[in-house]
Amino acid sequence: MDPLQTLLSRSGVIMADGAMGTMLMDLGLEHGASPELWNVDQPDRIRSVHRGYLEAGAQLILSNTFGGNRFRLGLHNLQDRAAELNRVGVELARQAVDEAGGGALVAGDIGPSGELLEPFGNLTFAEAVAGFAEQAQALIRGGADVIWIETISALDELRAAIEGVKGISPQIPVIATMTFDTHGRTMMGVAPEEAIKALEDLDVAAAGGKDIPHLAILDALGDDLEPELGHAGRMGCAEVPGAEDGDPQGHDDRGYRPLTRRRRGGVPAVAFVRERLRRLPPSRRAPDAA
Repeated sequence: MDPLQTLLSRSGVIMADGAMGTMLMDLGLEHGASPELWNVDQPDRIRSVHRGYLEAGAQLILSNTFGGNRFRLGLHNLQDRAAELNRVGVELARQAVDEAGGGALVAGDIGPSGELLEPFGNLTFAEAVAGFAEQAQALIRGGADVIWIETISALDELRAAIEGVKGISPQIPVIATMTFDTHGRTMMGVAPEEAIKALEDLDVAAAGGKDIPHLAILDALGDDLEPELGHAGRMGCAEVPGAEDGDPQGHDDRGYRPLTRRRRGGVPAVAFVRERLRRLPPSRRAPDAA
């Protein structure tokens, strides 16, 4: 059983970390600068953010590599340092976990390319796959337990990212989320139901969305789908705006295991949610929320 499956096999809500970019801005990152460059220029500050989330109770933390693909790094003329910045990003997260006594998982974070794929833009599908594969290879070499693909709006880019990762390592677990607006669709018009159906055949360990209540994405899974989604079982994954939008929930009546990540609000928001989890009945708490 891989580390993610081990984590998912426990009962209750599983807590991931929260925002990285806003935390780094609080630490002095200038608007428009590359957060990934801080992996080598300001490693202590990156580790301090990871430590804060771990101390707040995060059981899974994401590397500081959201914009680490060569397309995004190209905006800062850093595309030739993609391998270095991604590898070091995971190593910093791993160091923070080890310093905290181990136990939490490290996810190699992959964000969108920032480009539109053909025919809406100039990026070809093959170029996208190659770019995501390059990033995934560095994340895996850095020691990532899992790859977390997030904030994707188009199904073709989602497929390219997953294909890129799986081309490097067919075994590594992949969590994939798309981002939805207040109308329940992505910027490219994808509905949650479409996203989940597309992900069924892509061998992901967890699928979900961000910026919508987590039960909405779980509802999109539907009772008529196959009992398992990928090799880690049916897993609903939600990234929601803040800590004040209601209590986290445990298993729903269909057996989904919510994995929650607070996208905004930083360390205080994760600590807030962790305290709410402590108030749930024991059967619905996170595994170590005693």
